[in-house]
Amino acid sequence: MTLRGLPPEQIEQNLRQIMDKAKAKNLPVLILGMKAPPNLGADYAAKFDAIYPKLATDYGALLYPFYLEGVAAQPDLNQPDAIHPNDKGVAIIVPKIVPMVEQLLSTLP
Repeated sequence: MTLRGLPPEQIEQNLRQIMDKAKAKNLPVLILGMKAPPNLGADYAAKFDAIYPKLATDYGALLYPFYLEGVAAQPDLNQPDAIHPNDKGVAIIVPKIVPMVEQLLSTLP
C-alpha cells in the first residue's frame, strides 16, 4: 500500500481483504498503523487515520497506532525521500514494536 492519496475507503477495503485472509486461517494479526501525511488535508487525514483502529476493533487485532512514532518528519532518521526510515530510524522503531510482536507471538499455539 502506498500513501499516494488513494481514497481511504479503497485503502480500508484492501486492508480488509488482507485481514479476511488472515482470519480465514485463524492467524493473529498485529496492525502497524499509519497516519496520513499533513499535505493531504484534514478531512483526508481524519478518514485515513481512523482506518487502523477500526480494523483492529472489527477483527480483534493488536494495534500499534503509528509505527513511525518518533521517526516521521525527522530528517536525520529518514532516507533522502523523507518518507522511509534509514538505519537510525529503524533502530528506534524496532524496540518500540518488539513488545507487541512478542504479545502477538504469545497467542500462537
